[in-house]
Amino acid sequence: MAMRQRLNSWLPSDEYQNPNDEEMPVELRDLACIKQTPNFSRRPLTELELLDHIHGCLIIQPNRGTPFHNFGYWDLNDACIGQWLAVFTQLRKRFGDGGNFTYEFPYPDQGEPKLEFIFNDETVLIRTTFFTDDSWTKIEDTVEQFTTRAEFESLISEALRLIEITVLTASPTNGSQWLKRNRDE
Repeated sequence: MAMRQRLNSWLPSDEYQNPNDEEMPVELRDLACIKQTPNFSRRPLTELELLDHIHGCLIIQPNRGTPFHNFGYWDLNDACIGQWLAVFTQLRKRFGDGGNFTYEFPYPDQGEPKLEFIFNDETVLIRTTFFTDDSWTKIEDTVEQFTTRAEFESLISEALRLIEITVLTASPTNGSQWLKRNRDE
């Protein structure tokens, strides 16, 4: 149940409320550059280098609903923005193909739960499966969230737009190459 409690502890609290009480369907917070070195030091996004990772808080919330899956990596508010940029780019490419499909998050070796995006005609199911240990054989719990396909596609497009604007604004020199590298282009 530890994984389930971790997910629930991430759900929005007063600290995630927009001061203007506006709908903020996609938010990025506390972004920092991280080099894969022994101390994983965090640097400002303005110091972005091509091989850096960008980590921070990523919140995607359907209209007045519970935020989707915890996108965290090392902890709940530490999403790997480069990984999600690649995933969201791949999902957006699939949107144009139409039809029903399932997309499984391709980085299960990171200690995260299994994450699937299941696309049907009008809906998207986000299924998060938690396991009791690293063997991925005994299921501890499963959480499912639904939204419309149109809303999900809009949220993913907004996430991609926000990531791009944020990276390019903070690092005009290295941002475009970082985006290209992390989109798997």
